[in-house]
Amino acid sequence: MRNTAAAQDCAESTAISQATGYVRAEAQAQRDWCRYLIAHQLWSAAAEHGKKALALFRKVGDRHGEATALVSLAEVLLRESAPSSTAQVEAQDYLKVAVELQTKHQWPSVAALLAALPAGTIAT
Repeated sequence: MRNTAAAQDCAESTAISQATGYVRAEAQAQRDWCRYLIAHQLWSAAAEHGKKALALFRKVGDRHGEATALVSLAEVLLRESAPSSTAQVEAQDYLKVAVELQTKHQWPSVAALLAALPAGTIAT
């Protein structure tokens, strides 16, 4: 990992959240770690943390967190060096749910994540 301090901070946040049983904070830490890994094009690790974040957000019923994790996971699948057609379909499935949540709730942070995707990313 390029920034070991950032990685250590994410790991510590996750460990503290797990130790205290604060699931939403753990989900946020996993999502933030996923976003960091995306920025550094570390796709496999980003996917791992994105999936953990998605599961945890769903566990606590955090729809906003779910939407951000879905967009992050879709971005990982779409930006991989050689995404398979299965990965493309999976990414579009994630984006479909994220867009549905965004349409219903109008969250600025989710809108920003969606807008940052390359043009034409979201199938219509």
